[in-house]
Amino acid sequence: MAQPSVAEWWKSTEKYYHLINSKNSGLALSLGTRIVDEKYTLGKSLSNKQIVELASKGGQRNAINVVLTSADVTVEGFCQNKCGTRGSSKGTAINGKTYSFAYIWVGNSETQCPGQCSWPYYQPIYIPQSPPPVAPNNDVGLDGTWSSTWLAS
Repeated sequence: MAQPSVAEWWKSTEKYYHLINSKNSGLALSLGTRIVDEKYTLGKSLSNKQIVELASKGGQRNAINVVLTSADVTVEGFCQNKCGTRGSSKGTAINGKTYSFAYIWVGNSETQCPGQCSWPYYQPIYIPQSPPPVAPNNDVGLDGTWSSTWLAS
């Protein structure tokens, strides 16, 4: 069996795109608006509903909104049964029409649960000890976050 690759992930993503878009054009992604909530307007302990609320602040038409929480924010179920999640929700009306938007949320596992959510770049004590692979950016938390982002999508 071939190892997963970024190219294979994009091919899978493009298949989903073509299920809803009959045009035979290629998938094009662009980076939209970056929103930083430095004042923690919803607090530092978030529910799943609040994650959707944060995601709704981004673009709501033809968008996949990504929510990344900082190391000092806890989220319902994070580290116990999930490292991130994905979903979709109805946005607010734009010109009288309501659109759905997709979202991905991933928590920062560096200090809260690197053994659960930064694998394979962090070696938890409950599995046989062998050297873990080196995190590509030498940042276990960041690289674990990106691994979880793509697993959640």
